[in-house]
Amino acid sequence: MSVIAKYLISLLLLFYTTAMAWGQVDSVMKSIHSLPCDTVRLVELWKWSKKAMDSPDELIYLDTLLNEATRQGNIDYQSFVYRNKVRHYFNLNEFEGARQATEAAVRFLREHKKYSLLFDVRSMLINMYTDREEYEISLWKGHEMYKEAEALDDDRGKVSACYVLAYACYFSQRNREAIDWCRRGLDLALKYPDESTEGIEFLFMTAESYYNLKMMDSVKLYVDSAYRKLSVYAESRSRSIPEYYSFYQLWKFCRYATGYLCHHDLENARASLEEAAALMKGYKYDVYRDLYYYTWSDYYLAAGKYEEAMDALEKGREYEFEWSPAESSEYPKKRAMIYYARGDYRTATDEILRSAFLADSMNNVRFIQQSKQLRSVYDMNRLEAESERRIFIIHIQIVLVLALCAVVFLLFYYLFRFYRMKQELAVAVKKACEADRKTSGFLHNMGHEVQVFLQDISGLSDALIEESENSKKQEYATEICSRNERAQRVIFDILDVSKIESDRMQFQYERISLNGLVEEVCSSLLPNVPDKVKIRLLPCEDRLFTTDPVRLNRVLYNLLHYAGTHACGGCIRIKYESRENEVCFTISGDNWIMEQEEYQYLFDRLVQTSGRLEDMQLEMLISQGLIVRMGGTLAVFPDRSGGTRFEFVLPDQPLN
Repeated sequence: MSVIAKYLISLLLLFYTTAMAWGQVDSVMKSIHSLPCDTVRLVELWKWSKKAMDSPDELIYLDTLLNEATRQGNIDYQSFVYRNKVRHYFNLNEFEGARQATEAAVRFLREHKKYSLLFDVRSMLINMYTDREEYEISLWKGHEMYKEAEALDDDRGKVSACYVLAYACYFSQRNREAIDWCRRGLDLALKYPDESTEGIEFLFMTAESYYNLKMMDSVKLYVDSAYRKLSVYAESRSRSIPEYYSFYQLWKFCRYATGYLCHHDLENARASLEEAAALMKGYKYDVYRDLYYYTWSDYYLAAGKYEEAMDALEKGREYEFEWSPAESSEYPKKRAMIYYARGDYRTATDEILRSAFLADSMNNVRFIQQSKQLRSVYDMNRLEAESERRIFIIHIQIVLVLALCAVVFLLFYYLFRFYRMKQELAVAVKKACEADRKTSGFLHNMGHEVQVFLQDISGLSDALIEESENSKKQEYATEICSRNERAQRVIFDILDVSKIESDRMQFQYERISLNGLVEEVCSSLLPNVPDKVKIRLLPCEDRLFTTDPVRLNRVLYNLLHYAGTHACGGCIRIKYESRENEVCFTISGDNWIMEQEEYQYLFDRLVQTSGRLEDMQLEMLISQGLIVRMGGTLAVFPDRSGGTRFEFVLPDQPLN
């Protein structure tokens, strides 16, 4: 097959696996997004992640659960995700993923003071260092963990630290140190007898450490203690412990047999091994199978059955090879003992030399590895000390920079305030000039219009005096009265505008019925609008409302009168709508179209007071002022195609 063909086949396989994985992820995400966005979603995602434990889908559920928990601010579920991400990589023995997940988890858990989970994730990573035979790093990190637990006075953290230290010491064959840490951990674990299996693990490592020290009486003592504790634990958790229980039962029988062999008690040793053999009939795991066959080999050797001893030894090595391919020095030593017992001294000597060579090689490799690890620990300590010194210097620099930034900020702040004050002063001067100009224009307009009005009234009075016909006199008198009334109304409106703008308008609030008030306004308005315009009150739910009825009456009258006199026929509709502690009034008309120029100058006092005195219209200015003084807002919506509408909102005022 050519290189190009192999390359194409590889691409096709990669595309196929990617498509399958993406389809699986897509189906998972669709299931996730179908959940409701509340606490139920968190619970369901939590259940799904538990069901998908140690599978590729677990990380998808955990990431989704983390996003949802972060959005809802749920610290407990976030802590669960951070801890289980580390556990996921730990169970799959993916060191780099576990290290990165632990860094993120430690930051979060330490920030939110979840110390039990903090020490849990740290212990998992340290145990992975031990499994990688990086014992010095494990011990260094374990001591750091114990110091932190002591500083926090957290006994559960101390138990976890004792466990990782005992675990590292046991596997690095520091047997007496392992025993010391196990005893310390057992003393602390007495406070938590039912929470975990760490007490059983401590007893197991203590027994195995005594076995390595050939102190068989102590081995039997701790094997019995581990078995009793395991039995109590199994009874309280019968649904979740059978596999774990069977592992340690097999270990117990093998260690019992080894103890009997040390005292040359072959009968009891065989009885223990037969109990182990009975357990092996339904045993489907490889845990402690090597120990089982090695113990049988020791028994056959003590009984003088050398062929059976060699067969059992080879089976034990076969199972040991599955989890530890590297050949240990114990295997050739046991072979040498069998050959020596058979009288084959040359082969026994060769096996002893091979065992010594392997032990020497392993010691050299271990020495080199530990030297590298010690160098790493030394570098870590040196870097930690250097980092602390640099952090201190950085903190001082940060303080100085922050102080300088504060000074610069204050400088810019006062410069900005000075600039804003200068701008505001310029705007105020401009507004004052504009107000002065408008006031001058207003006074000029008013003076001119009053002068024109007085001249007109004077001319009508002279005509009335000189006229001899009664009909003409009646006409002049009526005109004078009408114009006087209109001028008087405008003058009173100007005075009201002045009171509103100077905040001297008085308001008297009381509880009223809105339907009654609006109907009264509509009835009083009918004679003052053209016949072709109809005023209609839309159906509204009545409401008791606290306001100034006189001022509200005037606002509604002014707005409806303005709409009715400017509409080209049709219907002017008024309605109101309750909104909690406020009411929104709407006045609209179909054939009432307001030009843009008219809307622009609707609330301009100078424009509204130009023209003849008795024709001035200040009702919109007064309405806007009254609404604002009562705490409301007024909006006008002009529309060339669909008519115009007023909307104003008034709050429900408190009664004094």
